[in-house]
Amino acid sequence: MSKLDYSDPSRGKFVQNKQNVLIDEDRSIYKPLDYRFDIKLSNIYLEGDIEMGSLFDFMIKVGMILEHRNQPITTPINLIINSDGGDVYEGLGIIDFIDTLPCPVNTSVIGRACSMAAIILAAGTGTRVASKNAIIMVHELSTGNYGKATDLVSTSAHIEQLDTVLFTLLNKYTKRDLDSEYWQKLARKDYYMNSESALRHGLIDKIL
Repeated sequence: MSKLDYSDPSRGKFVQNKQNVLIDEDRSIYKPLDYRFDIKLSNIYLEGDIEMGSLFDFMIKVGMILEHRNQPITTPINLIINSDGGDVYEGLGIIDFIDTLPCPVNTSVIGRACSMAAIILAAGTGTRVASKNAIIMVHELSTGNYGKATDLVSTSAHIEQLDTVLFTLLNKYTKRDLDSEYWQKLARKDYYMNSESALRHGLIDKIL
């Protein structure tokens, strides 16, 4: 997948005022901003559940930062996480999008990064950090689906495929490629880590 180009000099310049509103050069109001977003600091906050819409929300915020900040295009974006996880498809989309960006994405957890949020934390392409008392958790996927036996078999097979994808990513991000079952063994049940344990396992690069 090719890198996205946000360097078009013809785009207007915008500033974020104290009321968290984006204003263009002629001082007309452009758009009120989500409080989980700060152009000046290049911060995006991933808080709460990862759900339908989280991917496009992230893409829009990244695009606005890259288009309207007064910093080099290669300046890192900071993704700050406090989430129990959620939709795997949205999370994988966020990871894929991060990989297309022309700048590094620093990931950090303050509070907790569980399930899909933990994998996004590990997927950071810049520096990956955790606060001293942060909690990180990984586990196998589960399904609460009920229905016909044939549907359950199909769903179970799909869950196994997704598990393989997620654990392969974790092995890659934590440099465990030589032990393909490293995370599968650990995450058969909810596997909780403090920041020091996450550092030892390779999910993060340092502790705040």
